[in-house]
Amino acid sequence: MHFPAIISALKCKKLEMNRTIKKSNEREKNTWFQN
Repeated sequence: MHFPAIISALKCKKLEMNRTIKKSNEREKNTWFQN
């Protein structure tokens, strides 16, 4: 098992999750302001 590779993969996953969460939050804000 290559631990550094696993850690970097987890970091990438975390960044992607954060990005998608930010996008969804922005979308919620947009719909909120539109209403």
